[in-house]
Amino acid sequence: MARLTKPEPLQELQLTDLTSGRTAMAQVFVGIDPIHIPSGDSLWAHVNDLVGGPDRGWHPLWLHNILNWEAERRPDARIFSIFVNGQLQGIAMACARAPGPDSVVFGDTFIHIDRLASAPWNRKSARQSADWQDVEREYPGLPWLEGIGQHLVGYCIKLSVQTGHKGRVAGIALPESLGFYRSKCNFECVGSPKGDGSRWVRLTVEGRREALRHGALNNGLEVVGRRTGGDQEASRRGWGSRLLHRLGAPFRR
Repeated sequence: MARLTKPEPLQELQLTDLTSGRTAMAQVFVGIDPIHIPSGDSLWAHVNDLVGGPDRGWHPLWLHNILNWEAERRPDARIFSIFVNGQLQGIAMACARAPGPDSVVFGDTFIHIDRLASAPWNRKSARQSADWQDVEREYPGLPWLEGIGQHLVGYCIKLSVQTGHKGRVAGIALPESLGFYRSKCNFECVGSPKGDGSRWVRLTVEGRREALRHGALNNGLEVVGRRTGGDQEASRRGWGSRLLHRLGAPFRR
């Protein structure tokens, strides 16, 4: 459980709050202290319950219970957590996995994004819910931080390069998350949908090529530097360059 009790600072990020247009400073950690994992009585859970839909009660459940269980079961797993003003904004768990009968993604070992979630107030689907007015009435002023999920996926991609998996990254996405992976992260669907509509998604060949081209310039997961601000050249870059640019200079040659 050392991974959960001794989080290590990884990076500072400048994130944009879409509600105010202001910049928020975020701290990224490898690991998470158990006291910061949202429970069923947390702000995360309360907002989920007010918004309703497929997220009702689900994220707090795995964040508080399954995450602890899986961390013990998978000692090689890495947890990435993003905080702003002491509040958890997003979290991901990733671990190495060998191809199996239910895994049609790669013919070799890959980094499996086992769990990934942004806080409900950072998700577009929640903000567009008819119940969001109830959230604003009960919890006014919640930030809407841009790019939480993309940054978490980016750390998993970097982990894949640094651990010799050559950019092979995949996970199982719920139906409501497929658009995020395809449009924001350059993932593609593989295999047939499961009974609940979820599907395996993986980083495309283009994405893997970009990850390998930029490489992992530091040992382990240490990242130096901050995300830069506006980028006039971003529209002329490929997907990989755009995402790695968002994550900071160490992801670029």
